[in-house]
Amino acid sequence: MALGADQAIEIWDVAARSLHKSFPHGHHGSGCNLAYFPDGRRLISGSPEDQIIKIRDVHQNSEGIGPLKLDLEADATSITSLTDLVSNLQLRGCSDLTGQLDMSKASVYPISSGGFGDIYRCRLKSGVEVAVKTVRLYAGSSDQDKKYLKHAAQELYARSKCKHANVQPLLGMAMFRGMGVEREYARVSGTASRCRYMCYGLSYLHVSGVVYGDLKGANVLVSIDGTPRLADFGNAKLQEYKLKFTKTSTRETMSPRWAALKLYEGAPYSFAADVYALVMEIITGEVPWSGQTERFVLFAGTMKKECPGRPEAHIPTYSEHGDCWENDPGKRPTAEQVKSKIEGITQQGLRSLEVDMADAEMS
Repeated sequence: MALGADQAIEIWDVAARSLHKSFPHGHHGSGCNLAYFPDGRRLISGSPEDQIIKIRDVHQNSEGIGPLKLDLEADATSITSLTDLVSNLQLRGCSDLTGQLDMSKASVYPISSGGFGDIYRCRLKSGVEVAVKTVRLYAGSSDQDKKYLKHAAQELYARSKCKHANVQPLLGMAMFRGMGVEREYARVSGTASRCRYMCYGLSYLHVSGVVYGDLKGANVLVSIDGTPRLADFGNAKLQEYKLKFTKTSTRETMSPRWAALKLYEGAPYSFAADVYALVMEIITGEVPWSGQTERFVLFAGTMKKECPGRPEAHIPTYSEHGDCWENDPGKRPTAEQVKSKIEGITQQGLRSLEVDMADAEMS
């Protein structure tokens, strides 16, 4: 390729030693834009008249993916290949970190596991420590794997849109074989700080149009400087996708102890369901329904329509945020309202509240 005197890009056929006069394959009209990917292997071309983007592997002389509309309304269906999805998501800002991961520094065993895979501790070749969430699938081998592949793409796309101090940042994606997926949980000391930082992160997501889904303490990562960040976006959903995904029958995973009653009835995750799960665990430092079996929790939620009881040791704080557990989702506060209420509370302030309440009960 060369820049002509008229500022137009000219394509030369090196073998024939002549100017290539036709438009790149698949394009027509009065203009066409061309650029190489950073890896030097792929050429991307687009024409404003036919509204099509093409990506071609220069070494193999083959198209890497099919046509994409320039308005980013491409469908990511459950039959899209892994390579196609990676290329598709790269166009939307998800960096490919395959060559930057130092797999020799990866933990032998997962730090945590989830419904779709495991999370491992690893490092980039630059030395930066990262959490690597892998997805258990064998692309193309079964319909279920294709659904998991699309689920992973949805999570990556939602994560790539979120940038906040209390939301675990997505550095990029990678393709490799031989590992599964991980989720790390580290508890932050102090009720007030736990409440505050989780509220900051959730409020940001909701303002950005992201329903987190399955909010619980085990989905909070803590950085080296002690900052808690929401992670594991396996159930997260954007209210509005620019990259369209076909509907799937893959069920959302639900954690019964943190689930609002409407979720037991089959309702989808929502902003109100996120708020329901927000405060209980970070107030008490224990999981909801602590001491009860999973079977008991499921029976209480599905048959008796019961919520966890009031934590007796934390009644002042619980009373301050009791509206988060209203059975009617419409009566719950927003994450932004919860954040505003809790922003000025300190750990000493919480202790003073509890001492005052205890003195009042004794008198």
